[in-house]
Amino acid sequence: MEPIRGRVLALDFGSRRIGVAMSDPLGITAQQLPAIRREGDRRDIEAIASLAREHGVETVVIGLPLHSDGTEGTQAARARAFGEKVRGSLGLPVVPWDERMTTAQAERYLIEAGVRREKRKEIRDSLAQGEAQRDPRQPSRRSPAAVCAGRPEQGIGPPLLSQRFKTLLVLSQAAVVVLAFLLMDSPSGNGWRKAKVYIPKGSTGSEVARLLAAKNILLHPNVFRLLILGTGTGKKLKYGEYAFSDPPSAVEIWWKLYRGDVLRYQVTIPEGSNIYDVAEILRDQELADPDKFLEAASSPEVLGRLGVPGATAEGFLFPDTYQFEKAMSPVEILETMVRLFRRRFPTEWESRAREDGFSLLQLVTIASIIEKETGVKEEGPLVSAVIRNRLALGMPLQMDPTVIYGLKLFGTEITRKDLQTPSPYNTYLNRGLPPGPIANPGIEAIRAALFPAGTDYLFFVSRNDGSHTFSRTLQEHNQGVAYLRKDKSED
Repeated sequence: MEPIRGRVLALDFGSRRIGVAMSDPLGITAQQLPAIRREGDRRDIEAIASLAREHGVETVVIGLPLHSDGTEGTQAARARAFGEKVRGSLGLPVVPWDERMTTAQAERYLIEAGVRREKRKEIRDSLAQGEAQRDPRQPSRRSPAAVCAGRPEQGIGPPLLSQRFKTLLVLSQAAVVVLAFLLMDSPSGNGWRKAKVYIPKGSTGSEVARLLAAKNILLHPNVFRLLILGTGTGKKLKYGEYAFSDPPSAVEIWWKLYRGDVLRYQVTIPEGSNIYDVAEILRDQELADPDKFLEAASSPEVLGRLGVPGATAEGFLFPDTYQFEKAMSPVEILETMVRLFRRRFPTEWESRAREDGFSLLQLVTIASIIEKETGVKEEGPLVSAVIRNRLALGMPLQMDPTVIYGLKLFGTEITRKDLQTPSPYNTYLNRGLPPGPIANPGIEAIRAALFPAGTDYLFFVSRNDGSHTFSRTLQEHNQGVAYLRKDKSED
């Protein structure tokens, strides 16, 4: 047998998973690590090699599931062959160990762990079937605990301690094997559906175990608590919503919570959405209460901290696809979208806007009107020119989307009465720009607002296909309107 030295990496080779444990640098104590899901020998060995490099492993130990008489079966032979591949790939000593234990010892530890009688029989039989038939004269094998700790072979040392040492090794092996089984035990896959659980912020380890057990995700809460205690990770588990597509073991649950592998929701905010649209999108995905989101979007404290110049966050929630977590607050979601606006908006554009006589808020307001007026990107600079030309001449903008926003008539046909209804956003009654953006524009609309076309257009009318006809004079505009109405009536 090769000598065991330094930090030890222990492997439990299975058909679906490879159990992993790591000793301390002196090889005295061992800690359970998340199992490696089998994906073929090459990838499995790559994962093992990565662990070995990361932790400075000097020796690898692999368990051999021998028959009760000490002979190797198919699984033990596969484990030994896999160990040889690990040796060849890593260039480290690979030491096999005998995993056998007595059924009586297994039964004792399972009872102490609170496992039901039917389950105990299943575990006991799978761990040590037929062990009672072994020749009692055959020397006991070294235990995994002894191997990982670099302990001497049985029979070495004072004769008076020999029997006590043997008993300690057997009991240690029984405890390790039973604990390992309970840590890797998972709910039945029959009828399993994707399970979700939400861990609130500030939950203790015991509360986490209780929540998981209540959802029938965790089979052995006490073992999970022991795992948290042993790893010292009680305060390092991340809060949030978690999803389990397959029945997880206690170790897999712990590792997911320790990494913070929370469930993320993909949320797309289309260009031209206003803050009310965004609030509804978040409500539909159960990510935020609409009222609380709108409250955050109009909070002077939040807006001041984020550098939003308007009375609300309207115009500064950048349209994009986001990954949000259930644990995020409305303020955190809002901050994510505003910060993306800041990252996407070139700083030199704000300077260019000031040179043209517009503040950032006014530029974004123009961009939001462009976004709502035309769905044809090529028309953006033309609409921008119309807005600027009208502002320069002191003409009312007379833009329907501003009236709709002011009256919150989203999704309805605007009427002549609506156009005559006073509102700060009514650009038929008020000259100049409305007090703020009416939507959240995309980057192309902002670009169009900053770089208008070099034309003297003052009017445009919809062709009812998303595009528009542009005119320089009211006479041309009226002719265009009449032509389009005639064409529509003939259709």
